Amino acid sequence: MPTIRKEELIDSIKTPKGELQLTKQVEGDYARQVSVKLGGKVLLKTPYQTVGFREIAGENAQTVFLVFLGTDSLACIGKFVVVDLSPAAKVTEEFGNCSDAPCLPRPNFEIDFPG
Repeated sequence: MPTIRKEELIDSIKTPKGELQLTKQVEGDYARQVSVKLGGKVLLKTPYQTVGFREIAGENAQTVFLVFLGTDSLACIGKFVVVDLSPAAKVTEEFGNCSDAPCLPRPNFEIDFPG
């Protein structure tokens, strides 16, 4: 019997450019990939198991978002991407040191990681 795949909405934020959604595609009980979408258009699709917004404050609060991409592995808990909606929507390359607890934006949008 074939395994049923479904897409689940994890979180969403209303932005001036449309709804920014974080979803995961589930096969059976296992998440196969996660997506970042803006107004239904896929900005990123990647083989992680969890996805979530991290707090972004200040003047970039409605246009710049830090997104955590999590794994089921203890060796590397996950990485991050930045979604920038100004002027056109774009997503950075994955970055981080496998920590899920960065020190969030300092001046000039610097992000520090422990270790």
